[in-house]
Amino acid sequence: PATYEQAVARHEIKVTLEELCRTAAHVLKEGGSFYLCHLPARSAEVEEVLKETGFALKTVRYVSSRPGRDPFLFLASGVKNGKCEPITIPPLTVFDSVGDYTVAMKTIYEKLKLAPQDGNGKEN
Repeated sequence: PATYEQAVARHEIKVTLEELCRTAAHVLKEGGSFYLCHLPARSAEVEEVLKETGFALKTVRYVSSRPGRDPFLFLASGVKNGKCEPITIPPLTVFDSVGDYTVAMKTIYEKLKLAPQDGNGKEN
């Protein structure tokens, strides 16, 4: 079961998407970058709210748990008052067909200097 803190972070209990984007626009300097993760089903809404709050959508990437599965996460970045065209980055798959981390995920962990974790949040 999710904790209250996880629920707040995941379900817009204390702040809406629009409030979050407006606040980011307020605190970032011209050309500043804003990154967020959201549900794929809300990707069009994310794009619309970013535009309404003064961000140009810069990158879009979908994340799937395994090959052939629907994405469970939508990653987006925006630039405050930017003039860029959005770039769609190829989808990221977390696990390969046998359940090991993909090369792309291992590379991300290495760049961030993090140890890969199992499904329960424990380091491998």
